[in-house]
Amino acid sequence: MAKILVAEDDELTRYLLELTLQQQGHLVATAMNGREAITIIASEQPDIVLLDLMMPGINGMEVIRTVRDEPAFDFIRIIVITGTAQPEKYPEIAEADLVLSKPVPIEALLEHIQSFL
Repeated sequence: MAKILVAEDDELTRYLLELTLQQQGHLVATAMNGREAITIIASEQPDIVLLDLMMPGINGMEVIRTVRDEPAFDFIRIIVITGTAQPEKYPEIAEADLVLSKPVPIEALLEHIQSFL
């Protein structure tokens, strides 16, 4: 069982990921924007963050930068799940542990999560 944060601004995607991960026995927190994600990361220190790049306010790139700049968060694995056509255009993405393009088959996502645990 892992603590997983789902940071996704699309309500349906966020809900489906939350439900699926809970059914797998994980503790799941959710955030609809980068500011909420950073707050939850600081307070709950999840094992894994599933992170959308394009969110309102503070975007996923800033969340990555914030997590990677804090040595206390070195253990947190970041899986970027993005609909962006060219994620390589964002230098912060190199700091993520894994980058997946939407739509992500749920079985593949669960396998990646398990590999990080």
